[in-house]
Amino acid sequence: MLSRATGEQLAFDSSVAKRVTACVRAAATGEHAVEDVGSLLKLIHVLRVKHRSPGAAKRLVDDLRSSPAARRIIQKHWSTARRARLNADLTPIQTATAPRQDAKAPPGSIKALEFLTPGQDPRAQRANFGRKKTP
Repeated sequence: MLSRATGEQLAFDSSVAKRVTACVRAAATGEHAVEDVGSLLKLIHVLRVKHRSPGAAKRLVDDLRSSPAARRIIQKHWSTARRARLNADLTPIQTATAPRQDAKAPPGSIKALEFLTPGQDPRAQRANFGRKKTP
């Protein structure tokens, strides 16, 4: 259904527009819908990046967006907006947010520096532990 275009490397011909839409909807509602929608997402990436055909990629994106079943699958399996990631067997993995360097300490917390004596390196104390001091 893809052909060489004048402005882009690949494009969908206008005569197959309804067929492309029907194929995308069938992929989103078929027996292997998750894998098929994932394959379409990969195809969109390949069209954009490798073949430099954003028009063809946009056509597939528009068809996926117009399909409620495809949007549900994408939201459940590929969206990362504070949702649990999924294992290969599609069981959820609870993930915590990564700590931020500029985050404020929680109230009542104690800084690690308060446990250290100024001017003494704890690693140096461990290295000299048990050795006799020479005069």
